[in-house]
Amino acid sequence: MALIKTTAELKAYLGNVASTFEIQQLQPNIEAMEQDVLVREYLGSALYNSLHTAYKNDTLDQASNAHLKALLPYAARLVAYMGMYEFGQELIVLVQGNGLVVAKTEKQEAAKMWQVNKLEERLERGAMSAAEALYTFLWENADNYPQWVASDQYLEFSESIIATAEEFSRHYSIGRSRLVFSRLKPVMVECQQLYLAPSISNDYMEELVEKLRDEDLTADDKAVLLLLRKSLANFTIAQGIATQVIHLGSLGVTVRTFAKSEHTSRQENTPSDRQIEALIKHCRTSAEEWRSQALKLLNSNPLNYPTFAASTAYTPTNPTGNLAPTQNAEHGFFRTH
Repeated sequence: MALIKTTAELKAYLGNVASTFEIQQLQPNIEAMEQDVLVREYLGSALYNSLHTAYKNDTLDQASNAHLKALLPYAARLVAYMGMYEFGQELIVLVQGNGLVVAKTEKQEAAKMWQVNKLEERLERGAMSAAEALYTFLWENADNYPQWVASDQYLEFSESIIATAEEFSRHYSIGRSRLVFSRLKPVMVECQQLYLAPSISNDYMEELVEKLRDEDLTADDKAVLLLLRKSLANFTIAQGIATQVIHLGSLGVTVRTFAKSEHTSRQENTPSDRQIEALIKHCRTSAEEWRSQALKLLNSNPLNYPTFAASTAYTPTNPTGNLAPTQNAEHGFFRTH
């Protein structure tokens, strides 16, 4: 049994669903999305099984299941969007030699391709928005979900110093888009490991990640973390655009999946190569400036950052308290001493 039983429940999560729609048509898609997406990518088996059992047995209203009742709408909304997206791909759009073709009957005219593109965009963006809401809810209430904290999904979710699209957007605006963030995540993790971690030491980076998971950050950790997050966000954007993981449109960064529909539906101008190169350069420069500020803070306050101070990344300030830049060949950026 899926986490959505009735058309009324489906409409509550999706909004625009006809009352005559039979939920049974969608059940196979919802069940598939629960296993392929909700379990494997988000909740993990243990938490999902607890939620599914309580829902199936109608025991969500029991006091002991209050945390599961609170979780249900976040999980169900995600699978509703993902299930409807897959359902539409199967029944509304046919795959032929020349690409996607809208199904047409004698009683119903085929939708225009731009309408199909917009529907696909709406459903996928809705799914990513639901995923962001689910992640944010779990992250903010992790103490109530020990099964999630013990899962591989939690470890993967929390491996970076920026865990959500909302947090990323505080340092570089991506419109809080989970869709953009999910495409950037592998790039961001790589940037953290290869760009930031060597400069502050791998040990201190691991310490920061663990403290984030345990909600055990000191005021000093938070001060340097803010600078590191700004550096990481800017460098990730630069790398994402340079490697074509994301697309720069006239409204900002988005994913290349929607480049065609964006141009078709909005008729917007594409930034020139010069503008794109300028943005990449600006983001890399900003990333370096924020990282330099983080290093200045760390190097100037070794007693507040003992793990960093014990590493080879630490370079004491000179007697005047200033930081003179010198090129460091090992790390490939301007360090200070």
